Amino acid sequence: MNDARLRTLLRQAERSRRLGKTQAAVNLYRDLVNRYPDSAEAWSGLSQVTQHEDERIQALERLAQLAPDMAVGQEEHDKVAPTTVSIQTTESFPSDSEQIESDAKQDAIKVEIPESDTTVSQVFEIEPETIDEGAGTCYVHPSRATYLRCNKCSQPICIQCAVKTPVGYRCKNCVNAQQAVFYDATIRDYVLAIIVGIPLAVLATALTSRIGWLTLIIAPFVGMGVAELIRLVARRRRGRALPIIAASCIVIGALPVLVTNTLMSISSQIIWLLAYIVLAAISAFRHLR
Repeated sequence: MNDARLRTLLRQAERSRRLGKTQAAVNLYRDLVNRYPDSAEAWSGLSQVTQHEDERIQALERLAQLAPDMAVGQEEHDKVAPTTVSIQTTESFPSDSEQIESDAKQDAIKVEIPESDTTVSQVFEIEPETIDEGAGTCYVHPSRATYLRCNKCSQPICIQCAVKTPVGYRCKNCVNAQQAVFYDATIRDYVLAIIVGIPLAVLATALTSRIGWLTLIIAPFVGMGVAELIRLVARRRRGRALPIIAASCIVIGALPVLVTNTLMSISSQIIWLLAYIVLAAISAFRHLR
């Protein structure tokens, strides 16, 4: 018998009963007695929450077999109908969608139960709710309880930190590490990309700077051409910085012509040149992504 799992389910059922969710508590206790037929606590809880007299009697009979003392106490308790129940607490119970934090404060519940002709006030101290066994806290957000774990490193992760992959949920660290395997460009590749990319971008800008609006058509192909040449000199290796280098080469290569046109106040060519820089740089960046 999995004692930890049993205790977890018993706490969940008792929590539902205290919150007034009677049907949910009944369903949980029924599931418990089916899974753990030798659990006296499960049969006792079912006898307290069920609305069916036959089921309650069956639960009490089974309880009498497993724990006679508990059954006698339950029968005596059933003879007395409570008239007033007042709850004094400084902390509200969380909703079903919230996780209960491990540092929850103790709640004092005062229950007035009539016994015979007199009323006796009894005060019971309820143990603080703790995180269920099997649950953990997100390694990024320690205040968030979670049952979800990365299927690679087994770190507890909340839904915000989980990344869905074809093989299941993983933490962001494992996803980044997996992606890093595909980026194998070296410093030499980056240097060669700059050495080749800037002169090519200067030449392309010089050839296309005087064709007016046609530059809007030519610019994307220029960006793709520069990016493809950079990919060749990098021996088709992938690198995180290569798209940025390609776009930067386009911008740097166009600066001499842009400065010259600005000094000569050729406003019409400046507009088309700026459009060329933007389109070519975006095209080069996307081509190497």
